[in-house]
Amino acid sequence: MARTVAQQIKATLTPQEQSRLASARPVNPEAYEAFLRGRYFLSRWPEGAEMPAKYFQEAIDKDPNYGEAWAGLATSTLLLGYFDPPHQSFPKAKAAAERALLLNPSLGEAYVALGDYKSLYEYDWGGRNSITSAQSSLAPAARTPTLITAPCCSARLGSMRRSPWPTGGQEVDPVGLLANRMLGFVYMWARRYDDSIVQNQKTLELDPNHDTARFQLAGCYTLLGKYAEALAEFKKLGDITAHPHVGFLYAVSGRHSAARKIASDLERLSKQEYISPFMMAVPYAGLRDHDKAIEWLERGYHEHAAMMFLLKVDPFLDNVRSDPRFQDLLRRMNFPP
Repeated sequence: MARTVAQQIKATLTPQEQSRLASARPVNPEAYEAFLRGRYFLSRWPEGAEMPAKYFQEAIDKDPNYGEAWAGLATSTLLLGYFDPPHQSFPKAKAAAERALLLNPSLGEAYVALGDYKSLYEYDWGGRNSITSAQSSLAPAARTPTLITAPCCSARLGSMRRSPWPTGGQEVDPVGLLANRMLGFVYMWARRYDDSIVQNQKTLELDPNHDTARFQLAGCYTLLGKYAEALAEFKKLGDITAHPHVGFLYAVSGRHSAARKIASDLERLSKQEYISPFMMAVPYAGLRDHDKAIEWLERGYHEHAAMMFLLKVDPFLDNVRSDPRFQDLLRRMNFPP
């Protein structure tokens, strides 16, 4: 169908595009439906974080040679590394990406997932760049993973203030929840808190129950010193008795005992379920407890916690950023200068 349309409108196709259209394979309709469900839930990430991988796996079960489903599984399994122990998710994501490229070497999304594995799990930013640049002349990466990984890559490199991504992201998907939410994160990482507040309010207009946008809104109010507004937004998220960023809010607003209670509750909870060490460091950073914050960040470094890519830009760590141990950690993570 795509080839016929291209012929009718007399579109000029590159040799790679012509080859890709000529080699298109039939897809099991049930597998395709599962694939579309996976795409839908991926667009709402991190809400229902386990759902995309579930549906991409269902598509693969129905059609084991469905390369696009393997690429989707690679992306969604990689993202599970934010919520599960990294050693459980990242190697599986790498294997899925490699399987996708075996089936179809032109799948841009699989290259992006493989590149993100290199940076997130191996701290190999150069490896990521070489892999993702290799895919640039092939099939473009799918919209959803690109929206997730592009701003994240800028965050890893510490280039938020000069990143052109905000405009590009909106051009890709101007009314999509994912594009709007990620733009809110980009503004927050760039310390453009007022812009982030406006952006997250736009996202909440699209979906009033969007927890991630609500969290960003509360976070920006915290960082601006608007503590009452921040707490009101946090409370709309439900149970906040063990929320790392509420601990940070309590700490910077002078409620140190309440902040330490949240920190100790989180430590107790972390013995029962996985909590990213990066998140564990947040309330201690608010308390300016350098020893405990660095201790948890060191743990995140050694276990390759996914959120460690934010180490260079996350404003919630600014209270400990000047510590020589923090700077040494940045160096060991191989961030570009």
